[in-house]
Amino acid sequence: MIKNSKFSSLILPLVFIILISFAIFMAVVYVEKQAKQTIHQSLFTVLEITEEALQRWAENHLQNLVDISNDTRVTQLSKQLLSDSSSQNIAKANHELQRLMQAKMQHYSDQTFLIVDFKGITRASKYESNIGLKSTIFDSRMVSLKRLFKGEDVFISPIEYPVSSIKHESGKSMVTAPTVFVGAPIFDDKGFVVAALIFGFNPMVHFTRITELGRIGSTGETYAFDKSGLLITKSRFTQNLKLLGLLGEKNMAMLAIRITDPGVNLVEGEDPIIGKNERPYTLMAKRALDGNRAPYYESYRDYRGVPVFGAWLWNEKLGIGLTTEIDEEEALKTYRVTRLIFILVLGVIILLTTGLAFLPLWFREKEREVLKRHKKSLEKTVRSRTEQLEQANHKLKILSELDSLTKIANRRLYSRTLIREISMASRTSEPLSLLMIDIDCFKLYNDNYGHDFGDTVLQEVAQVITKSLTRTTDFVARYGGEEFVAIMPATGADGALMMAEKVRANVEALEIEHLYSSVIPRVTVSIGVSTLRGTQLDKVALFKQADHALYIAKEKGRNQVTAFTI
Repeated sequence: MIKNSKFSSLILPLVFIILISFAIFMAVVYVEKQAKQTIHQSLFTVLEITEEALQRWAENHLQNLVDISNDTRVTQLSKQLLSDSSSQNIAKANHELQRLMQAKMQHYSDQTFLIVDFKGITRASKYESNIGLKSTIFDSRMVSLKRLFKGEDVFISPIEYPVSSIKHESGKSMVTAPTVFVGAPIFDDKGFVVAALIFGFNPMVHFTRITELGRIGSTGETYAFDKSGLLITKSRFTQNLKLLGLLGEKNMAMLAIRITDPGVNLVEGEDPIIGKNERPYTLMAKRALDGNRAPYYESYRDYRGVPVFGAWLWNEKLGIGLTTEIDEEEALKTYRVTRLIFILVLGVIILLTTGLAFLPLWFREKEREVLKRHKKSLEKTVRSRTEQLEQANHKLKILSELDSLTKIANRRLYSRTLIREISMASRTSEPLSLLMIDIDCFKLYNDNYGHDFGDTVLQEVAQVITKSLTRTTDFVARYGGEEFVAIMPATGADGALMMAEKVRANVEALEIEHLYSSVIPRVTVSIGVSTLRGTQLDKVALFKQADHALYIAKEKGRNQVTAFTI
């Protein structure tokens, strides 16, 4: 009986310990699963926000480029470059394109432009050393160029692009720099693509900055790569890559690192077994290039060989892959602390079996608190990054709607506003008036006083127009060059003429010297006025009538207001 009693007293605690151990094991498995799912969800949220910001950045630049490629002067000069064999005429056309592009691209930084034909030959460029040569884009981004010549406007991911040449005793050598491009087709009168207009930008200014905002924690990194698995944004670990010998001292990781798996953790000093050129893509890169966006909750080696968690996607429109990763060690830090706590709890339970009724309840509560803290920490980080990305998106939207020189609305915002006001006027049967305002003899002013003074005149005239039209419903925009437009809702012909005369008089009252004007020796404006209402109200008709009235005002001697009459 005693032996049986002892056996029973040993069996019960043993069963209890086995049951508790199994429960803790299952809890650890559950916590690990939940932690990995939360990590993936946070990474994917940051990834989607970054993708949206990149797409919006690209779409804004593409829309601006399409407007420029449709410019009549750009089309004419492109035709001349393609059809004229005279080197003198070609040089003249290219210089005129350079001046034209400089004016149209002045609100961008670190930009270049080029016009290429179907064979990829550069016909015009900011850098004259590139003219007549086969564009690097033709070899590196052939798929994008093919889409361009099919009539699409495209985003072209960063490549090393020649920006200048340096003379040496042995000859000239080209200096290259990472450049990201957007391209739009140039059409002839029959609607056929004859060439492609391409703008290039320094990717360090906005493109990589957007991905940098998508970093989570101290080891998180968001980066992009092309179809060949080449890194096309900055790396957070550039200095580490240099210490590991993967980069030269003066090199950047952008366009120098392929997203391949070295097979070992290079950061830990392990020697790779696989040669650099024979390494396969990382699990992330392979799945992204295959279009596989299925969630992956386990860690994998990144291009440093460091175990990471990640989320990824392939954006067909931009032609790039995008991923957000974080080192496994940092991502699972909270989970591992939790696991250690569970192990310690198990030890305490084994030693203090008397707490059998209370320890499981404490354990579960501790589990929930740790998970809650972990979730809140990740959500706080995601919110912070989201706010930064939203601020960047808001700044990009403002830049896309304002004229960079005069700080008033640009032509794109004018077009949207006119459509909205026409719709409102049609519903209310109120008249809608449009003023077309042109600075008289402005080219002569620029030629004689210089473009800096010309820019100042544009700014002052823009302010005078804005201050002259005091109603909150009136809308003023720079239409292009020295031309401005004003939309005046619920304003009849008489009222529009009165306000136009007020604008004209206020500009003349500025008394800005213009000794080369054919009107008077001061800066003046000519204004065309059109007013429509009801079924006659139409965007094209309203603009044509105002433009025609402006033409009549100029014919009559300028510095006057003319209303359209049938």
